Amino acid sequence: MPDVVRVNRDLPWREAAKDADAVRPMLLDQIRHEDFRGRRVVDLGTGEGRLAFVVADLGGHVIGVDLDRVKLMHARAYAGIRDFRNVEFVLGDVEKTPYHEFARDPIDAVVSNLCMSPEIVWHS
Repeated sequence: MPDVVRVNRDLPWREAAKDADAVRPMLLDQIRHEDFRGRRVVDLGTGEGRLAFVVADLGGHVIGVDLDRVKLMHARAYAGIRDFRNVEFVLGDVEKTPYHEFARDPIDAVVSNLCMSPEIVWHS
């Protein structure tokens, strides 16, 4: 088990996540100035859903997508505790799957924190 933890700590996104702590307040400030009421929003690389919950609080219906089952489990648990009815979480690879496959209805906006690549931009 310690080997798994060590490997996870060495993943490149861990380094990027450290820098994101400085960027996150600016991103959240920008998000809070948007009108998401009634809009369908996909949160790419949602992780535990932090950004998804902010958008949901602003009235958007959010679909959080991530490859990490454990983080999605945490996001779903928090959504249940807070009784969010306008957010759902989907296991998926946003680098390989077109976004419309995650949603039944058209998507109005895409948000993301630390989840961009040429493949992701192409799918958008």
